[in-house]
Amino acid sequence: MTRRGLTLIELVLSLGILSLLASLCVSWMMASVDTSSARAGETRWLTAAGLTLDQIERDVQTGDWAPTRERRAVPKVGVEDGSLVIRTRSKGLRSTIRYRAEGGMLAREVPEGPARVLGDVTRFVPELNDDATLFVEVSSNSGESVSRWIRIPGGSPK
Repeated sequence: MTRRGLTLIELVLSLGILSLLASLCVSWMMASVDTSSARAGETRWLTAAGLTLDQIERDVQTGDWAPTRERRAVPKVGVEDGSLVIRTRSKGLRSTIRYRAEGGMLAREVPEGPARVLGDVTRFVPELNDDATLFVEVSSNSGESVSRWIRIPGGSPK
């Protein structure tokens, strides 16, 4: 009479192979989750940077020229010390909006106080061109970069 079944060695060997396969599957899944999380973070930053450039564009488009006491027009958009400065009016009063990068973030400063609009910023580059356009670029620590050309209504900058 022959006995059918597994010996102890066969059972231990099959459990070892099964645990090896399980650990390989778990490590593969963990790597996939890490990659997915990193991509999601990059996507979130790119989305937030795009929305920030939308806000800058709205500020430039809806601002107006702020005349001085001598009744001469002051350019409504300027670049001062690496900051983007938009001169406008708010509630009938002269107002200035300033975008500047400091301490790894981009801030929007208005008379009511500063507000953080974008984090993880390594570089903020506003450039005025002679053809009444503004070029704005924002870069992150992880190497992503978003840029946009914005037309300045109402005349030339400077």
